[in-house]
Amino acid sequence: MSTRELLMEAMRLNNTSEVFVLQNVPLLTTEYKSMLEAFKENLTRSSTNWYEVDNVTDVKPLIRVLYPESSVIGSATSDVRGNKDLNHMYNPCELEEVDVAVIRAEFGVAETGMLWVSQQDMPIHALDHLSRHLVILLHPDRLVKDMREAYEEVYAGDINFGSFISGPFPGGRTKGKQRKQHGPESVTVCFI
Repeated sequence: MSTRELLMEAMRLNNTSEVFVLQNVPLLTTEYKSMLEAFKENLTRSSTNWYEVDNVTDVKPLIRVLYPESSVIGSATSDVRGNKDLNHMYNPCELEEVDVAVIRAEFGVAETGMLWVSQQDMPIHALDHLSRHLVILLHPDRLVKDMREAYEEVYAGDINFGSFISGPFPGGRTKGKQRKQHGPESVTVCFI
């Protein structure tokens, strides 16, 4: 008998038709008095800055205050116009000159402070890694409680690509002016 035949025979002999009943595992959920406050707290823990902005027109002046040295502001959202339209960029190498990238998140996760961004909001998959500073717009009502709800939300849509984003790259600030490490130097969330 060949090795394959021996293996197949052993599998046939040990094959069981016994049905195993899975245990009912309770879902452990956390209840928040305010999901928004929990989300803000977790953003702060991950070194993410956040601002409540009254109007979308206030975002660009905020960017100018936060990042005065930035000359190229790329935007992938029609809400905030930059001097570089990221929706018409298809090559990640074109992000070399982008100082601040502005994108919109679909929702945030209160439990972790992470934000979900899909391919509709982030046209270049490496955008969240290659831009120097990342500004993410989020509607404060678009929060889910935990990662279980987050994955339910993600799988409900027609998604080919997406990313959970959480905080800046730790080496972004410690390496000084060296750019294009493995993530942004800063992440800022604007609640609109």
